[in-house]
Amino acid sequence: MVEPNDRQFDVVLEAFFRDALDGQRGRAERAFREQLVAPAPRARNGWKRNVWMIGSFGFGAAVAASVAVLWASPLLRAPDVTRQPVAEAASPALIPPTMEQVVQSQMVDEGTMFLADHTPVHVYRRHRLEQTRLFDRNEKVKAEQIVPEDDVVFVKLTTY
Repeated sequence: MVEPNDRQFDVVLEAFFRDALDGQRGRAERAFREQLVAPAPRARNGWKRNVWMIGSFGFGAAVAASVAVLWASPLLRAPDVTRQPVAEAASPALIPPTMEQVVQSQMVDEGTMFLADHTPVHVYRRHRLEQTRLFDRNEKVKAEQIVPEDDVVFVKLTTY
């Protein structure tokens, strides 16, 4: 098969594009000139923009007015003039004693060890001290309780 040389190929392409595109030549210029001659169209959406702006400003004003009413309503309300009678002082026997509770806790890592069946475990020990004191009305200690507690936790280690 014989390939056409570059000049023949250029001639074929030129003819193809001339047929396809010559109808488009000058079309943009004609449209531009028609646009210059035609009267300017009226803005159709101008009223929509104005309505949108009026609506948004109106909404903002309504929100501001609502906030102002909520803020000012407690200030404008008349004070309550009815007075409640003062409660009589409770007798000292009815006042419950004061209680204080302090809990101290400490976790200690005791390392790795093997159980009797040669299982490796990591050992953690928690020391906990709970102190509860009960005071009477004169702030003197009426009762005190101290509870020590030790917990040991074994975490099994995975062996490979």
